[in-house]
Amino acid sequence: MQQFIYYEIHNIKMLIDFNIKKPIKKQKKKINDSQKELGENMSLEKFKEKNALEFPLGKLITIIARGHIFYLNHRLEDLNINASQLHTLFEIKCSNGINQDEIAKRCNVDKGSVARSLRKLEDKELIVKEIDENNRRQNKISLTSKGEYVIEESLKILDDWENEIFKEVDDEEKRVLQEFLKDTAIKTISLNMEIKNSK
Repeated sequence: MQQFIYYEIHNIKMLIDFNIKKPIKKQKKKINDSQKELGENMSLEKFKEKNALEFPLGKLITIIARGHIFYLNHRLEDLNINASQLHTLFEIKCSNGINQDEIAKRCNVDKGSVARSLRKLEDKELIVKEIDENNRRQNKISLTSKGEYVIEESLKILDDWENEIFKEVDDEEKRVLQEFLKDTAIKTISLNMEIKNSK
């Protein structure tokens, strides 16, 4: 499904952080802060009245990304996980038997953060660890049936967000937007990799 592609993009080390690990309360503050950055105390109505060309493209993308994460965190409360934990579950789903080091590398986060996240997911009975017989210092991590259920329900939530956002957009407009955003993402990734490699 297309949502797996969305989470798999981290595998090419895009080096972009949308702060998906922030708690819900802090995430809400982030959204308010991003709105204020557009103009002092700018209301949604004033924002609507502004010409889109007045705003940097990166700013608009950031608002969308942060809003998407806020929406996810809100909807995922019923499943007792957050967007960061969902991302980890998707990594495990896409690579069954993955180990902790691989998750850290693919998500571009430190091993300690991954360990804490995995501990919480294990406590919630969403994942199971077993010793890798080929490397007994590593654990192979896979989803439980409960974890698979959470993935399925999360996919519905992701679809709900997309359907709501695009409910007044026809298929052709959506296709053009997706092609543009994909091209923009590729250029952003390439630019960031050039910067990293030049250091």
